[in-house]
Amino acid sequence: MRTQYGFTLIETMVAIAILAIVISIAAPSFTRILQSNRAAVLSNELLGTLQLARSEALKRRTNVVLCRSTAGSNVCVDGADWSSGWRLMQGTIVLRTWEPISGGTLTGPSTGITYQSNGLSGAQATFTITTAPTCSRTIQISATGNATVNVGGCP
Repeated sequence: MRTQYGFTLIETMVAIAILAIVISIAAPSFTRILQSNRAAVLSNELLGTLQLARSEALKRRTNVVLCRSTAGSNVCVDGADWSSGWRLMQGTIVLRTWEPISGGTLTGPSTGITYQSNGLSGAQATFTITTAPTCSRTIQISATGNATVNVGGCP
């Protein structure tokens, strides 16, 4: 007598049905995790940018401006939507440029942030990163130049 190996068609269909149920339960949770991670990545990148701007101002002993930018432009552009990218400048010299972000929105001060030669920002500013209607992070910069991150709504 011959021995049969493998699964029957009915066993395979039951396994596929169970797999579909498990995936449909896990997919919404996975989406929230992706949105939360995207917000964390964007906030960490912006926080690193702010720390770099402050350290460049201290190192160069002159004012350094972090401002929003647009493609093809080498000057600061006023506006609250920073999703199109931003740049670090000393006078008219561009020190570094960041590309536009994807998967979220970034709003910040419309005139940018100026770090003075002593590391102070001189004025308070707030950035808001939103990756989903319920997932956002806020970065607040104090007048002393310190930046803090607040998580809002992300799991």
